[in-house]
Amino acid sequence: MGYTRYFWKSFPVLNTQNMEMKSTTGRISIAIALICIALSANAQSPDFPNMTKIESSFMQTEVTITDVIQQVTGLAKEYFDNTLRRGKVDLLVLGERTSIHYSNDTGELLHVNSTTCMSYESAIADDSYFPLFYGWLNREPLIIGPSAPLWYAQDHRSEIIPLGPETIRDIDCYKYSLDISGKRDNITIFYWFAVDQWVTPYQMKEFSKIPIRIQIEGISSKYSEKADQWASYNLITDFAYFKPTITDWQVFQPQVGLGCHLKEPTKPFPELPKVFMFDAEVVDLKKAEDEEITDVEHHTIWYDYERKIARLDRYTKRNYVSELYDFNMGVTYTNTNWETCKIKPLRNSFFEGYDGKLTGHMKWPKEVLGFDSEFYHLGQKLIRGIWTDVFETLKEDVVYRGESYKKLVVTVYYSQDFYKVNVNGEIEGQVPVFYIVSGWKTATNMTMQLQYNIFGFDDVIWPEMYQTFGIGRCFPLMETKSYFLMIVDSPPELSAKMEESDELIREEIRGEIARYANVTDMRIPLLNIDYTSTGVFITGLILDRPPATAQFWWEFTGDVPIDYAHLKMAIDADTNEKCAYACVEEGDNCIGFYMCKKGCFLKSTDLLDPSGDETKESTFGEVCDTYMRSTQDSWNNQKYLGDALAQLEEAVLGGPFKLEIVYMKDKQQQELIIPISQIVIGDGPYIGDNNQEKAYKQVMKFAQLKKDVSTSQDVPDTASLNDCYQACKDSESMTCASFSYCPEADNKQCRISSVLAVDKKTNLDDIDEVAECLVYSRKYLEFYEEYPGRILPTAGEDSFEGMKSVEECAKKCRETTTFTCRGFDYCRSRKSCTLHSKHVLDLKPTDVKETSTCVHYAAKFAADYYDKGFDLIQDDSDKRTELSLEECARVCSEELKGNCNSFNYCPASGQGWSDSTCSLSTKVLPQQKTDKKDKCRHYEKKSIVDDWGKSNDKSLATVGYTAKGFTGLVIGMLALGLVLGAMGFVGYSYFRSKSSGEGMTVRFMKSDI
Repeated sequence: MGYTRYFWKSFPVLNTQNMEMKSTTGRISIAIALICIALSANAQSPDFPNMTKIESSFMQTEVTITDVIQQVTGLAKEYFDNTLRRGKVDLLVLGERTSIHYSNDTGELLHVNSTTCMSYESAIADDSYFPLFYGWLNREPLIIGPSAPLWYAQDHRSEIIPLGPETIRDIDCYKYSLDISGKRDNITIFYWFAVDQWVTPYQMKEFSKIPIRIQIEGISSKYSEKADQWASYNLITDFAYFKPTITDWQVFQPQVGLGCHLKEPTKPFPELPKVFMFDAEVVDLKKAEDEEITDVEHHTIWYDYERKIARLDRYTKRNYVSELYDFNMGVTYTNTNWETCKIKPLRNSFFEGYDGKLTGHMKWPKEVLGFDSEFYHLGQKLIRGIWTDVFETLKEDVVYRGESYKKLVVTVYYSQDFYKVNVNGEIEGQVPVFYIVSGWKTATNMTMQLQYNIFGFDDVIWPEMYQTFGIGRCFPLMETKSYFLMIVDSPPELSAKMEESDELIREEIRGEIARYANVTDMRIPLLNIDYTSTGVFITGLILDRPPATAQFWWEFTGDVPIDYAHLKMAIDADTNEKCAYACVEEGDNCIGFYMCKKGCFLKSTDLLDPSGDETKESTFGEVCDTYMRSTQDSWNNQKYLGDALAQLEEAVLGGPFKLEIVYMKDKQQQELIIPISQIVIGDGPYIGDNNQEKAYKQVMKFAQLKKDVSTSQDVPDTASLNDCYQACKDSESMTCASFSYCPEADNKQCRISSVLAVDKKTNLDDIDEVAECLVYSRKYLEFYEEYPGRILPTAGEDSFEGMKSVEECAKKCRETTTFTCRGFDYCRSRKSCTLHSKHVLDLKPTDVKETSTCVHYAAKFAADYYDKGFDLIQDDSDKRTELSLEECARVCSEELKGNCNSFNYCPASGQGWSDSTCSLSTKVLPQQKTDKKDKCRHYEKKSIVDDWGKSNDKSLATVGYTAKGFTGLVIGMLALGLVLGAMGFVGYSYFRSKSSGEGMTVRFMKSDI
């Protein structure tokens, strides 16, 4: 056969012709004639060229192969490297491209086409491999391709017959023949070599005689299933060139992305450290085939297996999302656009593995990037000017990013041993610089290919990993965080020495606070130190731990199958929080719980585990809520906020909390142990009413609003940023939208303006570049919910053109007085703004129009209310169910209007939001009877909707302290001889944050701001 039927089915199988052997007499006659011709030509033909000299090092050739019988022509390129005993053939026949890679040293043989890579490990040794064309296989040395018949001739030189000169393709040649006779072969191979006078461009003596043509004629059953199944051959191979060099050494590397399993690795795959971070540009290459890529997604990945914490930041042109995965607590913190943060069970994380279970665990370092299988070395490649080793692995029948794939191929490019990379001023070696993940739904259909361009791979990530996250946003309520002040009674010279080692002092204090309060240092996002002549003042913020329920996800409500052998009742767990806490306390033995009226039952088997014979329906006589644990790695060793503060206070007042200061004196290292003189725990600063976040945001650095008599006004005597905001909020001379504040300037200049500041590009004509100043704007967008790609079908009550930003449109909606604006459409490309009195909740989903260039923003009714905390007014006169918080606020604002001033809201805890409650009331706090209920909160309407920062007196945090007790504590401090320190601290009023932390200043006193 011209092609073997045992290999690529995509190639045509040539017809097998059964032929009878000619008579013995005919054979003898032909043989005698050939001998006569050979004897007559022998005197004119030189010896057959020595192939060991021609292919002593390297060889590259390109040929045209023609099957005369089948009338098929193909093109082939062959490469051979005798120094590493390897070769490759690229073949194009009937529109099909095939590549063959082989190695003499390893015995590996690969057949590669556009979609598959097949590996033959022992095919050469056991004669089960058939070449694509007859004669294209020489076994020792292993040569596959059009030059293989030349190597066969080298081993049979004594049998070669010179046939004299002949002209082929206008080239003077010497012709030779070689018979192959056997039980299954009756073949003659003809060779034509250029004559000695033939000039080649290589100026090498050995390359004066190069092959011009090879022809294979005859019959054979060698590649047939049966010995008597003979096939006819007439194959002509014409060499276009034959040269002793390799133009591109990377041709020997198999194509990446297909998953070519090599027989044995030639280089070990590098290990990933247990702590690392890197930046990556992520491009979907399959998506790029269908449409132009306009958005390269940027990822920053942080991973710390030692601390069981990971983080993934994703930047796109639409938004920024940062997720911090805390496997210690089993929760995910999701921070969107630096504005909102949510805490949810850790589930479907980039860093979480499941091993066939519903309950996950933190991946090992090599699992994170898909490096957890056996990698084989493909070769090397230049990436961004860096020589890299190329490794690849093939996984079959796997799930990746929630999708199932027949095969998943991971290709990794590692910098080589000798190449050093500078990362943040430090030299790193052998780090990943590039990798590609290719997903195949079927063996021939690749549907996903993600490319990661990696920068700045580093193994030092702490504490930047959590300090840049802004975890404080995840704890917006004052009940979930507490400020503290620690005072060190130190003389001026000691304060100065401490300030010289500020960074080391800060980290030591953070570590000691975390140790004595029994919290992670991640829960201390703000830590400021002020060194003064009257003492050292340490101000910090401690966050509460997430509730135990936050690491459990609700599975279903209903009857549950009970396997009594794997259930344990938590006797005192009468709430979801206590039940969840009890489950985590059990460690790996608890993977979920049932919460029933009869109690809390801890479950030790996964939902995917097979049930035993004892399983039967619940006999509780009631339905239960089933909760599953998010991760096996979580634990309960972190204290709740109240306990953490009590332990910290005890450590300071009891004496073990001390600072160890190391400094140089007279060229000698000195050590000094300094006790903390006092600790004060209480409320920190905030803007607005109790539990309200700041109503403004920083939009520009190193800038100041321009002075303009028509739009701006300078405010004298502003001692703090809060005072500047107050002046903006309370201004009667203008509708203040923005303000600039210069904390570093001598007079701390405050300037308020009616111009809405968005950014430097938008407000280039409205600002001056001033290094000491910052520009802030009020949070107009915070009061609207975004609906991308949607607009209302109505024309709207008012419209504006030339709106530079969506914030300006939000400002128009918020400040309009001619009608109640409940939402707006903003089209960024046209810079158009349309205001609506209709709310999206008033419309059916089918009534909303789709658009690719505009966004609808619907007013948040809940934004018109202050969150007053857990004190609930005892008033169920108008109680409604199955409402969301936004729907409850809408009823109070619109349906009842003047007859509703507040409401209690209890979120749903069961399936389908069926048990949420909304209790509407005309009453407000205080002087009302109150109650408390798990997870329920009280909301009061703002007296002036436009006044976002309307404030009342706020109470001090009650974590172990009443207002009276807190005052007594401060007086006690003064009595203890810290008058100067305390007066110096209060004299500061507000002192600047040295670590951006919460971005707040701190004042420990009751506030009327």
